[in-house]
Amino acid sequence: MSLAQLRAATRNLESNRIITVSRWMGGPGRIEFLKSDTDPPSQVTVYLKDVSLRREHGGRRTAKAEIVTVPEILRSETYKFARWYSDFFGLELLDVGSSRPSSVSIHISDDSNLIRVALVSPSSEAEIGPSFTISRIDREKADTDS
Repeated sequence: MSLAQLRAATRNLESNRIITVSRWMGGPGRIEFLKSDTDPPSQVTVYLKDVSLRREHGGRRTAKAEIVTVPEILRSETYKFARWYSDFFGLELLDVGSSRPSSVSIHISDDSNLIRVALVSPSSEAEIGPSFTISRIDREKADTDS
Protein backbone atom coordinates (compact mmCIF):
# COMPACT_ATOMS: atom_id res chain seq x y z
CA MET A 1 0.00 0.00 0.00
CA SER A 2 1.10 3.53 -0.63
CA LEU A 3 0.97 6.15 2.14
CA ALA A 4 -2.05 7.74 0.43
CA GLN A 5 -3.85 4.37 0.47
CA LEU A 6 -2.97 3.94 4.16
CA ARG A 7 -4.38 7.37 4.96
CA ALA A 8 -7.60 6.53 3.11
CA ALA A 9 -7.86 3.23 5.00
CA THR A 10 -7.46 4.98 8.36
CA ARG A 11 -10.18 7.47 7.43
CA ASN A 12 -12.47 4.54 6.56
CA LEU A 13 -11.68 3.00 9.97
CA GLU A 14 -12.25 6.39 11.62
CA SER A 15 -8.69 6.42 12.92
CA ASN A 16 -6.25 9.32 13.02
CA ARG A 17 -2.97 7.42 13.47
CA ILE A 18 -0.77 5.37 11.16
CA ILE A 19 2.32 3.38 12.13
CA THR A 20 4.56 1.85 9.47
CA VAL A 21 7.57 -0.34 10.15
CA SER A 22 10.28 -0.59 7.51
CA ARG A 23 12.79 -3.41 7.37
CA TRP A 24 16.54 -2.97 7.16
CA MET A 25 18.99 -5.88 6.91
CA GLY A 26 16.28 -8.43 7.70
CA GLY A 27 14.75 -6.75 10.74
CA PRO A 28 12.84 -3.64 11.77
CA GLY A 29 14.93 -0.57 10.97
CA ARG A 30 12.56 2.38 11.00
CA ILE A 31 9.16 3.23 12.46
CA GLU A 32 7.07 6.09 11.10
CA PHE A 33 4.25 7.52 13.21
CA LEU A 34 1.68 9.73 11.48
CA LYS A 35 -0.91 11.60 13.49
CA SER A 36 -3.53 13.27 11.31
CA ASP A 37 -5.65 14.95 14.00
CA THR A 38 -3.15 17.79 14.41
CA ASP A 39 -2.92 20.87 12.22
CA PRO A 40 -0.79 20.38 10.25
CA PRO A 41 -0.61 16.57 10.52
CA SER A 42 2.60 15.48 12.23
CA GLN A 43 4.99 12.72 11.33
CA VAL A 44 7.73 11.30 13.54
CA THR A 45 10.27 8.84 12.17
CA VAL A 46 12.49 6.85 14.53
CA TYR A 47 15.53 4.93 13.32
CA LEU A 48 16.20 1.73 15.24
CA LYS A 49 19.16 -0.31 16.37
CA ASP A 50 19.52 -3.20 18.81
CA VAL A 51 16.01 -4.50 18.12
CA SER A 52 14.86 -7.56 20.08
CA LEU A 53 11.49 -9.06 19.34
CA ARG A 54 9.24 -10.85 21.84
CA ARG A 55 10.42 -14.29 20.71
CA GLU A 56 14.01 -13.29 21.49
CA HIS A 57 12.98 -12.39 25.05
CA GLY A 58 11.40 -15.82 25.48
CA GLY A 59 7.86 -14.42 25.47
CA ARG A 60 5.12 -16.72 24.30
CA ARG A 61 1.96 -14.69 24.79
CA THR A 62 1.05 -11.22 23.62
CA ALA A 63 1.09 -8.63 26.39
CA LYS A 64 -0.72 -5.30 26.19
CA ALA A 65 0.93 -2.27 27.76
CA GLU A 66 -1.25 -0.29 30.15
CA ILE A 67 1.07 2.67 30.87
CA VAL A 68 4.35 4.26 29.77
CA THR A 69 6.99 4.49 32.50
CA VAL A 70 10.21 6.49 32.78
CA PRO A 71 12.96 6.59 35.42
CA GLU A 72 13.06 9.60 37.76
CA ILE A 73 16.29 10.90 36.19
CA LEU A 74 16.03 11.36 32.46
CA ARG A 75 17.46 13.68 29.82
CA SER A 76 14.94 16.34 28.74
CA GLU A 77 15.07 15.08 25.13
CA THR A 78 14.14 11.57 26.27
CA TYR A 79 11.34 12.85 28.51
CA LYS A 80 9.95 14.91 25.62
CA PHE A 81 9.91 11.78 23.44
CA ALA A 82 8.25 9.76 26.26
CA ARG A 83 5.49 12.38 26.59
CA TRP A 84 4.93 12.35 22.84
CA TYR A 85 4.97 8.51 22.70
CA SER A 86 2.47 8.12 25.55
CA ASP A 87 0.18 10.71 23.94
CA PHE A 88 0.38 8.98 20.55
CA PHE A 89 -0.74 5.67 22.06
CA GLY A 90 -3.17 7.23 24.55
CA LEU A 91 -1.35 5.81 27.57
CA GLU A 92 -0.63 7.50 30.89
CA LEU A 93 3.01 8.53 31.50
CA LEU A 94 4.33 7.76 35.00
CA ASP A 95 7.63 7.61 36.88
CA VAL A 96 8.75 4.06 37.64
CA GLY A 97 8.23 4.69 41.39
CA SER A 98 4.57 5.58 40.88
CA SER A 99 2.09 3.64 42.96
CA ARG A 100 -0.29 2.87 40.07
CA PRO A 101 -0.34 -0.92 39.65
CA SER A 102 0.26 -2.28 36.17
CA SER A 103 1.23 -5.70 34.96
CA VAL A 104 2.90 -4.50 31.73
CA SER A 105 4.32 -1.15 30.69
CA ILE A 106 6.33 0.44 27.92
CA HIS A 107 9.49 1.65 29.64
CA ILE A 108 11.45 4.51 28.05
CA SER A 109 14.94 5.28 29.34
CA ASP A 110 18.32 6.69 28.36
CA ASP A 111 20.95 4.33 26.99
CA SER A 112 24.13 6.43 26.77
CA ASN A 113 23.03 9.26 24.47
CA LEU A 114 20.32 7.13 22.90
CA ILE A 115 16.71 6.39 23.84
CA ARG A 116 15.74 2.86 24.87
CA VAL A 117 12.14 1.59 24.56
CA ALA A 118 11.09 -1.78 25.97
CA LEU A 119 7.94 -3.65 26.89
CA VAL A 120 8.49 -4.70 30.50
CA SER A 121 6.70 -6.60 33.21
CA PRO A 122 7.01 -4.30 36.25
CA SER A 123 6.35 -7.05 38.77
CA SER A 124 9.55 -8.78 37.68
CA GLU A 125 11.10 -5.68 36.08
CA ALA A 126 12.14 -7.82 33.14
CA GLU A 127 11.98 -7.00 29.46
CA ILE A 128 9.41 -9.22 27.81
CA GLY A 129 9.82 -7.74 24.33
CA PRO A 130 9.83 -6.14 21.95
CA SER A 131 12.59 -3.68 22.77
CA PHE A 132 14.72 -1.33 20.72
CA THR A 133 17.14 1.57 20.89
CA ILE A 134 16.42 4.72 18.92
CA SER A 135 19.47 6.06 17.11
CA ARG A 136 17.74 9.11 15.60
CA ILE A 137 14.37 10.88 15.63
CA ASP A 138 13.10 13.04 12.76
CA ARG A 139 10.06 15.24 13.40
CA GLU A 140 8.37 16.81 10.44
CA LYS A 141 5.10 18.03 9.03
CA ALA A 142 3.36 15.27 7.17
CA ASP A 143 2.99 15.50 3.40
CA THR A 144 -0.79 15.68 3.04
CA ASP A 145 -0.83 15.70 -0.76
CA SER A 146 0.20 12.03 -1.08
